[in-house]
Amino acid sequence: MPRQLIQGLAMGPWREREHLRKARVSGRNQLAHGDNHGIRSPEESLSARLGGRHPRCEFGIQDASALMTFFEDRPGAEKVEQLPAKAAEAEWPLAMSVVNWGGVYYSVWRARGEKAAKAKLHEIAQLPIEIVGVDMELGKLTASLKTEHSLPYADCSAAALAQARKGTLVTSDKDFECVGTALRILWV
Repeated sequence: MPRQLIQGLAMGPWREREHLRKARVSGRNQLAHGDNHGIRSPEESLSARLGGRHPRCEFGIQDASALMTFFEDRPGAEKVEQLPAKAAEAEWPLAMSVVNWGGVYYSVWRARGEKAAKAKLHEIAQLPIEIVGVDMELGKLTASLKTEHSLPYADCSAAALAQARKGTLVTSDKDFECVGTALRILWV
């Protein structure tokens, strides 16, 4: 199934559940599909708008390696494939830092060119993943994690978002082994 989804989301489980995603976001988390490719400002982020309505809601925070695992059908792709369906059913909302979103864009552009990278952004925009902008607090948390651990800055951005949202980081990046139990991690 992941290979079909890589070629186009029209045949994937997300298309079947798109009505669920639209119902979930309607009225509280409208996706913008214009020039910003679904990126929300920190002020518009889901946590800010939901207030306390879902106090026990845990987030799955995806880093770039998780999406690239799925898109390139690497080992672990089947785990990543299940996450958007859970998110669409509001069982486990997904979020991703704009820094990691940019990492996916860069990786695809470098490997397959700008046109393929733009197409990948469109595919990501169809998924029930909130793209979260970086505000000053998230930036400071990212910097503190970079100081404490020898992780690349983009990885620290994903870790900071996971800490801020009290979520589980979804990754295949072994660089995160150095954080030990400081983060909950779902390895794919």
